[in-house]
Amino acid sequence: MTEGQDAPDLTLPAGQDALIQAIAAANPHTIVVLQTGGPVLMPWLDQSESVLEAWYSGAGGAEAIADVLFGIVNPSGHLPMTFPKSVGPLSGFGLPNKQPFDVPHPLDSEVGYRSAEQAALFSFGHGLSYTRFTYSAVQLATGGALTVSFKVRNTGAVKGKAVPQVYLTSAGGKRIKRLVGFAKVELAPGDEQRSTVIIDKMLPAAESTRLGCRRK
Repeated sequence: MTEGQDAPDLTLPAGQDALIQAIAAANPHTIVVLQTGGPVLMPWLDQSESVLEAWYSGAGGAEAIADVLFGIVNPSGHLPMTFPKSVGPLSGFGLPNKQPFDVPHPLDSEVGYRSAEQAALFSFGHGLSYTRFTYSAVQLATGGALTVSFKVRNTGAVKGKAVPQVYLTSAGGKRIKRLVGFAKVELAPGDEQRSTVIIDKMLPAAESTRLGCRRK
């Protein structure tokens, strides 16, 4: 993958999917580290112990990946895009290469995490940690700005960062899904903190809106 050339498909190049499948078949505790520039298919997912998406991490990438794998750093990253289960429902695949062409978007912007039609392998906003968090006492406030506040507690055994996300789930009586805000909270085991998210002012105008708060 480069800035000047699109990937031809969502498979890993040079037979790497087959290589991962062979290694995972020999060792069910295999951890797969992906260094990719975008979503990929994972036909070997059920055979592997876990997957770490490291993107293109640069000169210090090896040390950073090792710190996560050995538990020196607790990961808190979340996906900025959806990883699909298959390319079947996606627009633009199987079209002529290196030729001008139109790409149909029959679902308009209702794709990826916004789509109710397309099942995701890992959805936008997904991310795991070596600890666990709970959320309570959610409050919605209006005034100068629309805000959502809630308590976040680290119920696990290690220090970590929670990334709660607030989504618009309906507007004007219609189902709609939009990320409208998020926060990042670092907590030691057992600690609790109230966090406040200021909602984007560009929310669709509607008589009735419904907000959902969650951590993926």
